[in-house]
Amino acid sequence: MFKRGDYHPDGSGRRLLGFQYRKTKDGPKVKKEWWVTPKKYKSQLDRIRVKNLNWRKNNREHYRQYKRELTRKNPEKNRARVRKWVLNNPEKAKEAQKRAYLKNPTRFKESSYKWKNKNLEKYNENRRRWRATRKDIENERTQKWRSANPEKTRESARKSYRENADIRARHKAYAAKRKASLKDAFFKLNNEEQQKLLRIYKMAELISEYSGIIHHVDHWEPLAKGGKHHPDNLVIVKAEENLKKKAISVENLPSNFFTSIHLPEGFFQMDWIWRGGRRPRAEKLNSPPPTPS
Repeated sequence: MFKRGDYHPDGSGRRLLGFQYRKTKDGPKVKKEWWVTPKKYKSQLDRIRVKNLNWRKNNREHYRQYKRELTRKNPEKNRARVRKWVLNNPEKAKEAQKRAYLKNPTRFKESSYKWKNKNLEKYNENRRRWRATRKDIENERTQKWRSANPEKTRESARKSYRENADIRARHKAYAAKRKASLKDAFFKLNNEEQQKLLRIYKMAELISEYSGIIHHVDHWEPLAKGGKHHPDNLVIVKAEENLKKKAISVENLPSNFFTSIHLPEGFFQMDWIWRGGRRPRAEKLNSPPPTPS
């Protein structure tokens, strides 16, 4: 069966514009094909297109309801149609999306957040791929946003610092490195030593979070007495005890100066907390840990 736009099989060049119902002598109407010349076919299509556009403008709500009903009945078909149009008209699709966003940005943001929450892994992967291909653009955009929103930037940094033990550990490790370099007590560490140093600071943060008691990373041999800022010279102690100790070497402290750290079994291996596996002379840390509530 022929459809609109097909050429006539006789080779005359005529095209099928549509179908007409014509009365016969007997009375009933008969459906007949309407073949026209190419010139008339084009002019008729333009006329029909203008007529349809005018009708849509005058009956917007009715047309929208009609399109919604079609989309509801055939969602997959509608998605395939939209994808095909976007692939064939990328520039028009971008412009249409921009116009729609400017017209109703709230709806677009809500839809974007909803999709992001449902497809977080896919969103992160797309984001990493986008940043990898547009590093300069992304860095410039981020820097511009930070300059325009200093208060939000500071609040975001504070929130990350409060909630993320890794970030706190990095900040404190960097501050300790600067302090040691000012006292000429720091030397360059290899990658393994740097990772070990960061793990020590992170361990201190995790112990503080779990126990509810602030712990510091202190130097076994004080920097003021010639000690170096090195993982083998670090020890995790309670903040209160660290402030009392001041610049006294651990070896010269009273035997009952430090208290044990009780944590559930398997939470951490306590041996490594004290310099290179060494435990304080007074505390063997062999008392059984309390049963966690």
